[in-house]
Amino acid sequence: MNLFPKKLVIISIALSIIQASLYFYTIHISRKADQLVQVFYLPMMETNSICIRLNKLINAHIETLIQKYTAENYEKVQLDIFALDTAIQSLNDLLKEDPHNLGLPVVQRQELFKIENSILDFTKKKNLSAAAKLFNSNEYIEANNNFTETIENLTEHFYLLREKKLEEHNRFLQAFFFASIALLVLIGNSWIRIYSAYRRNYNNMKEAEKELEEERLKSFQSSKLVAIGELASGIAHEINNPLTVIAGTVDKLKKLQERSTLDEKTLFENVERVQSTVKRITKIINSLRKLSRDTHADEIEMVDSNLLLEDSLEIMEKKCMHHAIAFTVENHAPNIKIPCRSLEIQQVVINLVNNAFDAICKDPGAWVRIQFTHDLNFFYLSVIDSGPGIPKEIQDKIMTPFFTTKEVGTGTGLGLSLSKKLINHHKGELYLDTSSPNTKFVVKLPLHYTDDKKAA
Repeated sequence: MNLFPKKLVIISIALSIIQASLYFYTIHISRKADQLVQVFYLPMMETNSICIRLNKLINAHIETLIQKYTAENYEKVQLDIFALDTAIQSLNDLLKEDPHNLGLPVVQRQELFKIENSILDFTKKKNLSAAAKLFNSNEYIEANNNFTETIENLTEHFYLLREKKLEEHNRFLQAFFFASIALLVLIGNSWIRIYSAYRRNYNNMKEAEKELEEERLKSFQSSKLVAIGELASGIAHEINNPLTVIAGTVDKLKKLQERSTLDEKTLFENVERVQSTVKRITKIINSLRKLSRDTHADEIEMVDSNLLLEDSLEIMEKKCMHHAIAFTVENHAPNIKIPCRSLEIQQVVINLVNNAFDAICKDPGAWVRIQFTHDLNFFYLSVIDSGPGIPKEIQDKIMTPFFTTKEVGTGTGLGLSLSKKLINHHKGELYLDTSSPNTKFVVKLPLHYTDDKKAA
């Protein structure tokens, strides 16, 4: 029985995979956006800011140099020009990367550098008036303003571009958030439905198992009653003969009473014979009654091996003897304590003896032997008959429910399979010993038993 609805599980797994994929894709996009900011936008804007500051610093230092020429001021202007040239190169390198394929032109300042170098030459030659004239010329002022405007426009452009990309990223995150919420609702609903279906199917399965177990118990009880009925039919004369003895004894006493020849000694002897015969009948009937009752609720008890078959031994023995089948018990494990439900073990043995009887009852010199042995951990109860064994081609099938080698209408095919289940409940084994020259079934029971239910 499939406990989970297959289609719903597939849909739920698919939704979960989509959710996980969206999550990891969002992480990837966020990392990429963050990397773009760290590697491109921030360096670009910082470089622009540096260029503007250095450009203003060059203007200030040139003006100071024109007012008062010193070697120190001259060197400051040269250093400022070199630093700005380096910053512009870095800025152009960033523009060449152009991750958005904007096609922006590189930043140019050669014209300004040329004018500034001329101003430096005038100041170095102490021609400060010419330097001042060139510094205040429209050409220099216009070129300086153009450079500053270019840098500021570039800064504003990348600021707006960054804001746009961040806004797009935020919209993506919002879309992901709402999509995730919707997917989580669908996924949660799907898994809730799966769990509900699982619980429903699980409860149905347990109910079916319970019904199956009840049917199994009914089948076993029916099979057991059939087996006991087979035994009872074989020992009917064991009850009929004592009843004949009782009837004859009563008739004899009645006649002696009519003749007035009944003495006390004769009465006592005949009453004792009737009592003994009644006890014999009572023992047989009590054994049959015990064996026929439902035993599945019985507790596991420690049973002496000498008493293990006390309720069934005489019945099995009488049935075999009535059909000229030798019946013996070999107890090589006297006084061994076995944890079991003795009536269930006897039911299994009765079934095995009935099977042996059906197989060999027409053979001359037939015999059945029950044998007890043990080792340190297990007790072995073997039922052996004079048959040549089970054919190899059906050995794997004999424990299968409804498989039988008996004629149609004479066997249910449940005896061995139900017996095997009974022994399994004892944590033991019921198996065919294929190494034996005769047909031999072995019941293997542990000498140390732990009830799982009580342990739990």
